[in-house]
Amino acid sequence: TELAIKWGDGEWEGFDSQFLCSLDYVPVCSPEYLKRKPLTKPADLADASIIHDRDNFDWRYWLNYYPVAKLELQKCHYASESQVVMSLAMSGLGVAVCAHQQIQEELADGRLVMPFPELKVRHQRAYYILTRNNKPQAHSFIQFVHQAMLE
Repeated sequence: TELAIKWGDGEWEGFDSQFLCSLDYVPVCSPEYLKRKPLTKPADLADASIIHDRDNFDWRYWLNYYPVAKLELQKCHYASESQVVMSLAMSGLGVAVCAHQQIQEELADGRLVMPFPELKVRHQRAYYILTRNNKPQAHSFIQFVHQAMLE
């Protein structure tokens, strides 16, 4: 592979990495779930059905900034992919932390709501462009991607 876009910490053996963009994570749920289980303060999450992906890292990271006593991540709904996590939240199963930048359409059309919109956390991981051997074609692509993101 000569070029890739990856999510992570910016360190991949054998590749040069260039920061592309970061994401802000925020709790989200469906409007129907919010009606059934009002979330008026972060402490209410302790009684909510929590949805997380893979290893619950995103929730643990968010909770570092906004601790919630008695929130037990071990008793949560689990999905293997972030898109599935978002779909489960839209279906009314519970509350997930999702990347704000990646759920704009779902927020705009009302399939998802943010009970605490002010409680966003910039994720420590980010998207990076990885290249081998710093090839000129990679530089052109990197410039194209950065320009496209500004538009």
